[in-house]
Amino acid sequence: MVLLLVPPAQVVQAPAGPPALAEAQGSFEAVARALVEGRRGAMRGLIAQGKAAWERAKPGLGKTLSAAEVTAFDRQVKAMGTMKPREQAVGALGLANTLAGRQAKSADQDVRQAERMAMMAWCAVDDGQWNLIPGVDAPFKPVVALYPAAGPGLEASLARFREAQQKRQPAAAKKALKEVLDQSARLGKG
Repeated sequence: MVLLLVPPAQVVQAPAGPPALAEAQGSFEAVARALVEGRRGAMRGLIAQGKAAWERAKPGLGKTLSAAEVTAFDRQVKAMGTMKPREQAVGALGLANTLAGRQAKSADQDVRQAERMAMMAWCAVDDGQWNLIPGVDAPFKPVVALYPAAGPGLEASLARFREAQQKRQPAAAKKALKEVLDQSARLGKG
């Protein structure tokens, strides 16, 4: 299996997309998070929620996505129903990443980009694709700058991931990435 690793989205200053677009982005991110959290049984329902959110978002897209992108999204969403869980997660992350690029720059989008990169790395580790793991640290740098109190914990978990990555220890790498995701999920909520 080949994992398509999407480079970090350049979250540029763009007009805020319709709220349904942000909802669809979040729904697709939830598919990958379910895999990371060991909730494979929830993925089918989350994919259905993502599809419904996508269908709600399409009418208000205007010039946010091209017709070709909308068609590609429709195909990807439809295909996800026949994929294996890891493939579903990777596909969902690709969709979420594209939608994120159409959102206005914000601290929330920075955190979500970093989380998507960590989830993509988790999928690569899960598939034994050590050579395809993206640079997980880079998208967390602006997150740590935004939330300095979270920095030490995030940096420690990222260091554990790098060590496990060097030693090719899948369980330790996945555990460290899950810690990173758990910590980042709490940012901005307290």
